[in-house]
Amino acid sequence: KPRILSQGVTGFTLLETLVALALIVGALAGPFTLATSGIFNAKLSKNKLTALNLAAEGIEIIRQMRDTNFLAGETDWRGISPGCSQPKCTALSDGEYNVDILRDKPGAVLELGGTPLQYDSASGFYVKSGGTQTTPFTRTVRIASIAGRPEQMRVISKVEWEDSGNRSVQLQEVLYDWR
Repeated sequence: KPRILSQGVTGFTLLETLVALALIVGALAGPFTLATSGIFNAKLSKNKLTALNLAAEGIEIIRQMRDTNFLAGETDWRGISPGCSQPKCTALSDGEYNVDILRDKPGAVLELGGTPLQYDSASGFYVKSGGTQTTPFTRTVRIASIAGRPEQMRVISKVEWEDSGNRSVQLQEVLYDWR
């Protein structure tokens, strides 16, 4: 009669346990990595959309000033002639400006340079100063004459921000003396 040396041992050996643990960790790592990259991409998309809207707003502010110069009866659509009457007229001279939807109304003197925009939670606007929180966005609007075309000006609105690297968007428009 054969002799039984040991009763049937049930359970896992150390090697089997390590292999099972590695499979579980591998199965969890994929979804975790996917969720992390999804959150990062959502934040990047939100910031890029905000920057695009801020750039478009920069061009619209300059367009509104151009239209106001015309509607105020100014002979110079860009408001850079000596006859430009304040406070109706806004001088749209060549240069880089920091514009603000709440403060740059007709007759405003545009500020040079670009400073970080602030978010005003009361109005929901991004402003140059007086906001409730500082944002990573800086908007610069450049106005440039077009050589040989006095009835046109190029407006370039650029928004830059820091989001795991320097990022920027830029929109460009040619505005005309439409009279």
